[in-house]
Amino acid sequence: MLSLFSRIQSIIISTLFLAALVANIFVFQSSFFGAILLAIYLLLFGAHLGKALAPKDSGALSSWLGIFILLSVILLFGSAAYYVANLTAPVAYTIALLSVPISLWFHKKAKTHWFDQKHNFLKEKLHAIPNSVYLSATIILFCSFFILSTLFASGTTEAIRSVWEDIPVAVFVAAFIALLCLFTLLYRGKEKRLTLILTSIILFTILSVALFVFPIGYGFDSFIHEATETYIAEHGTITPKPFYYIGQYSLVLFFHHVFLIPIELADKLLVPVLTALLLPIAFFSAASHLLSRKRAASAALMLIFFIPLSSFIVTTPQGLANLWTILIILAAIPFMLNLERPRIEP
Repeated sequence: MLSLFSRIQSIIISTLFLAALVANIFVFQSSFFGAILLAIYLLLFGAHLGKALAPKDSGALSSWLGIFILLSVILLFGSAAYYVANLTAPVAYTIALLSVPISLWFHKKAKTHWFDQKHNFLKEKLHAIPNSVYLSATIILFCSFFILSTLFASGTTEAIRSVWEDIPVAVFVAAFIALLCLFTLLYRGKEKRLTLILTSIILFTILSVALFVFPIGYGFDSFIHEATETYIAEHGTITPKPFYYIGQYSLVLFFHHVFLIPIELADKLLVPVLTALLLPIAFFSAASHLLSRKRAASAALMLIFFIPLSSFIVTTPQGLANLWTILIILAAIPFMLNLERPRIEP
């Protein structure tokens, strides 16, 4: 009875989502509402796919996998449409409309999953959160807001030798304080949901330096890719066809056609936002499978900030490919460990 009610509930929610999506595309045409629908789309139907792949995993850890697979499928089908014919708005609408019932079907019918043991790495004993944790989180949020606002105020349209020339020293001090507080929370190994959110916030803050300091754009490649995406959005294709880059173009044009996100905004935010959202939880999931102690898995998140992040500060096909490669490796950890054996003792 509960299973039937759950399926009916999912169908109703999905129908309401599709109705809102169609209304926004043809009636409201609001980019802001489209961004909200995009977030709902990824979280809701990504969660369905994640549960199909890893039904015994905790919600957040399976959801990132579902979102990753969902975006990958969109990328592949968009690329295929581009190769065969054109990547037009109706093609993007079709991919979006079909992805909803297909994700529901996978969630209902999936009998296999990536690993058999039950995972609930985010679960922890109920405990009173110390005031020091709230204070650290507040400091991190304040420092991130200060950094982002300062970067925005430091934006320049002039040609400068380095992105760091016009940034006040206070930004580096704030970043140091924020990272110190975050590393303390990660080493503590508790409040994992909170620390994952804070990690994503700080990671985006770091990756967005070029985005805010150079409001027109950073580097030469971005202008070419954005111009190509705009042309494909208007004509469905371009000659000669850039086979190496269509993966990025497919995602940007999907977000533009279906959710009315401006191409310029989607192009600039694609890699930095996806990196900030997916990399921390993917890294934590992989570390949780590798390490037997939850605290060690949480502390391992510090290593993200020692990864060369330069390819993720701006959206390029190479940067997107680098991110996808890392996420594929992290997602494959359960396979490579052969049902989680052996586990590394810290």
